[in-house]
Amino acid sequence: MPERFAQIKDIADEVVAKAAIVDVSGSATLAATAASQASRSATRSAASEANAKLAAESAAADAATSRLRAQDADLSAGQAAENAIASAEHREAAEAAAALADSAGNATAAQQARLGAEAARDRSVQAELAAQQDADATADDRVQTGLDRVQTGLDRAQTGADRVQTGLDAAAADADRVQTGLDRVQTGLDRAQTSADRQATYELKLATGTSASDAAAQKTLATQQAVIATAQATAASGYAAQASTHAGTANAQAATATTQANSAASAAAAANAALLAFGNVLANGIGIFSVNANGELIGSYNDPTVTSMTVNASGELVVTY
Repeated sequence: MPERFAQIKDIADEVVAKAAIVDVSGSATLAATAASQASRSATRSAASEANAKLAAESAAADAATSRLRAQDADLSAGQAAENAIASAEHREAAEAAAALADSAGNATAAQQARLGAEAARDRSVQAELAAQQDADATADDRVQTGLDRVQTGLDRAQTGADRVQTGLDAAAADADRVQTGLDRVQTGLDRAQTSADRQATYELKLATGTSASDAAAQKTLATQQAVIATAQATAASGYAAQASTHAGTANAQAATATTQANSAASAAAAANAALLAFGNVLANGIGIFSVNANGELIGSYNDPTVTSMTVNASGELVVTY
């Protein structure tokens, strides 16, 4: 009997130790989640800085284009003014020639001079109209340019607002995923604590003394817990192999800080799944058993393949599937 009690106590110590491992793993998961959030924040800050730089370069390009248009308009206006001045000078010269011909009594020359003056006057008027039309067109172009710039500014502002909203949505989604991970970790810790509390109850019962039927039940419990411990070790090894495979694949594909943060989030999710599975094993692997007057084991079984359990004359557990 003392050997059986010692064996049961060793198993209980192992369960308590595994509960402590769950707690440490939960802290590691929280740290990985915080690192993932910090990486995403750094990525969003870099993107915002790049957007600001692009906006500044675009504004500088618009300003250069505006200066070129203004210079072209000034050149056009100057050419029109020169044409108007030349037409006026031709008209004045023709009028002077007509006056000289009149004073000399040459009617034909005077008539020709007057016709030339009228033609020069017409050209002067046309030049002034052309200059005014050029000025009006330049003003219209400047107004349209201003309107285009205003629309461009509005479009950029809307784009910035959309990007901010996208960032807020992504931050909210990240917060939801972090909260889900924390909830899963807490569930695993709660289940591990429940299992540890049950084990403490069994240890207390051993310390205060047991009857022959209780001793048989304790032996059955110890056997069941040994099976659970083996299953937990196998599951933990499998999850570790899966996590290693996922980590190798993520490292091969990682080219930027963003993809590295995503692989860290995937590893954290795998750790959460491992913790949740471990908690389920702790919570669901133990049944409530007792031994009747005929030495038969009765109670509830969490394994649906088990049809019955009995203890033979040698105190060995016999399981029927």
